[in-house]
Amino acid sequence: MADARSPRKRGRDARRDDSPPRRRPPPKKQDKVDRKTECPFLLRVFCKRDGHNKIDDYSPTSVPNCEELQLYTWPDCTLRELTDLVKHALSDARRPRCRLSFAVV
Repeated sequence: MADARSPRKRGRDARRDDSPPRRRPPPKKQDKVDRKTECPFLLRVFCKRDGHNKIDDYSPTSVPNCEELQLYTWPDCTLRELTDLVKHALSDARRPRCRLSFAVV
């Protein structure tokens, strides 16, 4: 019988008081890519001023009619690395108040 001073716990708090608290499993670590032995892949980046290209511009037979960068990188590449590659290739991206925005299509 439950004690009147300690209300019965329900839901996610319903555990024995002597059991350890539940913890989330640690996030999965991405497999490290050995960049000396692995071959990079081609990433096609379509650059447009003042916003993203429309999703309708992408089809199996056509791509947007705008400036395209072909960057070679690895699967574990960060957005910081991609930003540096874009800035290296485009002089407009190096301007002080330039803002880069990425979208996966």
